[in-house]
Amino acid sequence: MGAPAFQGGTAADVVTAVLTADPPVLAATVPAAVRDIVSRCLEKDREERFQSARDLAFALRQAATGIGSITASPPRAHVGEVPPPADIREHLGKVLASPSIAGAERLSALLRFVVEER
Repeated sequence: MGAPAFQGGTAADVVTAVLTADPPVLAATVPAAVRDIVSRCLEKDREERFQSARDLAFALRQAATGIGSITASPPRAHVGEVPPPADIREHLGKVLASPSIAGAERLSALLRFVVEER
């Protein structure tokens, strides 16, 4: 189907490639949101990658439901910067209205709790 992002003749060559080489660019036929997610997952700088599996899962859900794009998140130069509460609540409303979450009462309650407690 596809190929590993990093290749080499030996395990040491693969590890070296992971640490030093840029991953190949994904085809233009891959949706932009997915390309952005994969790119962030393969970033060399840990501050540029997703900070948790939860963040990655959220981005994947966004891409899958068409709510938004990972590029709609704060620019990478501002990683760690918290968006204004109104923006967070507006985005939460979109997420809660999405087909994959609208019927999941417990998940919706959890998301509301996390946003309000944060």
